[in-house]
Amino acid sequence: MHHFGRGLDAFRGSIKGAVCDSCRRTIADLRSEHLVAVLVDPALASSIPDLVRERHVWAVRAPEPEDVAEQVWRNSEPSKASPLEAGLTLFNADSGPENSLFSVLDAVDLHHGEYSHAPLLSTIEVFGTEPTGAIQEALTTLGFAEIKSTGEGFVARRPA
Repeated sequence: MHHFGRGLDAFRGSIKGAVCDSCRRTIADLRSEHLVAVLVDPALASSIPDLVRERHVWAVRAPEPEDVAEQVWRNSEPSKASPLEAGLTLFNADSGPENSLFSVLDAVDLHHGEYSHAPLLSTIEVFGTEPTGAIQEALTTLGFAEIKSTGEGFVARRPA
């Protein structure tokens, strides 16, 4: 938990640059969007290094993502960011991209949701599958109301 001292509400407008002494994060950092990427198609493994710079990435475990993950872990400098905000987790694939997404959604929500992170997970970018009716239903159950297709998958957002 971040400790900015007493009277935060009274000074909210004048302390946008205030810094938490225990973790060196600013109040503005704490209010920003919490974005996670889920990569369910191993053929998209080459995108992992770029994605992992700005968000935590969950990638399906397969030879290509494992090779890229090893390079990322070996070449990355220690990050001051929380591992919930930047980093890489491999998860076991299921039978196809859609089922792989279903198999990891609860773990993503557990690790980045309201009981694990502030701010809670607000946006999931999914790479490698489209938002089928079943996927939309699962995401809606987790509180993601806005779901939009992209060229490589889709983005799901919780309301602010």
